[in-house]
Amino acid sequence: MEDKQKKILSNYSFEVKSRYRTRGAWVLDTNQGLKLLREFGQLSRHFNFENRLKNSLYQKGLNRLDIVVENRNGNPVTEMENGEKYIVTDWYFGEECDLRNKQDLYEASKNLGRMHMALTDFETEEGDGEEDVGLRFSKHNKELKRIYTYMRNKRRKNEFEIFAIDSFPAFYEQGMKAEELLHNCDYYAKKQWGCRKVCHGDYNHHNVIFTADGVATTNFGKACVCPSLVDVYYLLRKTMEKNNWDIGKGTVILDGYKEVCGLSPEEVEFLYIQLLFPEKFWKLMNQYYNRKKAWMSQRNMEKLINVKEQTEAREKFLNLLKSYM
Repeated sequence: MEDKQKKILSNYSFEVKSRYRTRGAWVLDTNQGLKLLREFGQLSRHFNFENRLKNSLYQKGLNRLDIVVENRNGNPVTEMENGEKYIVTDWYFGEECDLRNKQDLYEASKNLGRMHMALTDFETEEGDGEEDVGLRFSKHNKELKRIYTYMRNKRRKNEFEIFAIDSFPAFYEQGMKAEELLHNCDYYAKKQWGCRKVCHGDYNHHNVIFTADGVATTNFGKACVCPSLVDVYYLLRKTMEKNNWDIGKGTVILDGYKEVCGLSPEEVEFLYIQLLFPEKFWKLMNQYYNRKKAWMSQRNMEKLINVKEQTEAREKFLNLLKSYM
């Protein structure tokens, strides 16, 4: 691997002083700052969209991003003789956002707001990867119903299936209610998000790095065209699931984002509807079904029990959002 890396890196103008392994990539300490080297799949329109997005943010002053570093030939991707492709991006030394730290959450949500504001006049193009959250709800609800029917029809049921069947009615009702409310939501149905129509797509604690110079935002690989508030929903849901739906943690995220972008009652309603959908329950059911309905780990059983146990705390936070609508 070391010889291969040397061959790849010979295509770039920087000098590597040291390197170390990270999740699916290599961090490079170079004479031009930290870089990240990783293998890359096929060139696509989304890759171009992602780079246009980051370049637009950079020009607006958000300059702590994983911008692609071009090789000596001016290409963003380096291809080897065997067809393998690699990219190098800027990278940052710091700490990932701590979902249990209110100050981290506050700064992360303000950073998200600044990013959304900087993208208000970003020009999207056909094929940039539009995502319809309404279609997602409809698809997931149909999947839940299909999985439930399969479980009910099994002659011999394991512990996971018995618990899932018992839990299903309440969660499915929430899913159907979310789908219904979304289609009657002015913010969504009338596309009132207007110019705020671009999402990072994966704005979580792993992709928010606190550096000595400020907040860095990385990994735009799931960026898409949809209401920007979907990013806020994603950060909220990941945080709340990790913190037993602690109202204080959720409130600090809303406050941070609101300080930069504001939050109208219609926008809060959209967030409420997104959070009403039982995403965690759907994920566990989908994992079960896609693994051929065979052996399920005890860990997944524990996750399912945890989702059920968080129902009351989740309901309290949803009720808080309703009071803002």
